[in-house]
Amino acid sequence: MTYYRELAAMDEPADIGLDESDRPQVTFNLMGVKRVSATFLEELTTLCQALLSHRGEASGARLAADVDRMYRSLGDIEIEAFLDRPVVELVSDYQGSGR
Repeated sequence: MTYYRELAAMDEPADIGLDESDRPQVTFNLMGVKRVSATFLEELTTLCQALLSHRGEASGARLAADVDRMYRSLGDIEIEAFLDRPVVELVSDYQGSGR
């Protein structure tokens, strides 16, 4: 099952005639924005952990850009779910790096 955060009609319904049982049919296009999956949030968390473990390397800038892009794609509900993830993992990884 796919869950959507938002559905929007892209055009007005159009009559396309009757089906084989003489029932009226209409057609229209929808645009749907999917909710972010748990694996997306896990990937974002993993990128945050990797970013914290870098020491100014060039790849850190790329990780930061990826984290920023992914975070900005989240809706309010997804941001809350991301922020509710165990912060302990991030903090313990950061402290374990000797910083």
